[in-house]
Amino acid sequence: MFKELSPWFEFPCKDWTKMYEYGIEKTIGTDQTIYTVNDRSENIFIIKEGRVRLFHTSHEGKEKALIIMCNGTIIGDSQLGGFYFEEAITASETTYVEFGKKRFEELMNTDHTLLKHRIDFLNKKSQTLAVSNLLISCYDGETRIRYAIFHLAKQFGTPLRNGAIRIFMQFTQQELADLVGTSRVTVANMINSFVQKGLITKDGRFYIIPSIERIIPDE
Repeated sequence: MFKELSPWFEFPCKDWTKMYEYGIEKTIGTDQTIYTVNDRSENIFIIKEGRVRLFHTSHEGKEKALIIMCNGTIIGDSQLGGFYFEEAITASETTYVEFGKKRFEELMNTDHTLLKHRIDFLNKKSQTLAVSNLLISCYDGETRIRYAIFHLAKQFGTPLRNGAIRIFMQFTQQELADLVGTSRVTVANMINSFVQKGLITKDGRFYIIPSIERIIPDE
């Protein structure tokens, strides 16, 4: 199940497009706040392109990453006491369509196909969050980082002639550390170890995975 469910959560759905005319499309840059837990939950968003980090912040100011929402996903639909349940900040340039909460619910409730897609989306999201929590709770840092790199290669990689995969998506070690629940130093040390073992190589700003099967931990 760790190979099937990625923390970079995508939900491609062509039927979302029929809703776009009822919303407002916006494009914003990296590290931009879409909403916080202090904002009233008045809007819901569909991500057309990009990556958005969902996370909680403790009273001490520490971030706890939940998931990274990518193309086709819905954010802002989780609320607690009339406020958003989590923080949402872009991890890349992102294009989304913003809907008023009431209008979004009307569109869903009057189209059974859209409603079914939403239920499927919520099921997959809950499964992904559960798997992520299981990894962080029961497996060591190396295992979590290996699975994260596997999903990066699978989702954002391009096959090369020799069977290797080049990861073209640019990400920071801190982004990876937050997602797998460890420190940036641990991620840096682990990546250096993988390079020494030949599990990954670097080509300028990009990573190359010589064999995607070798990066997967033994289960």
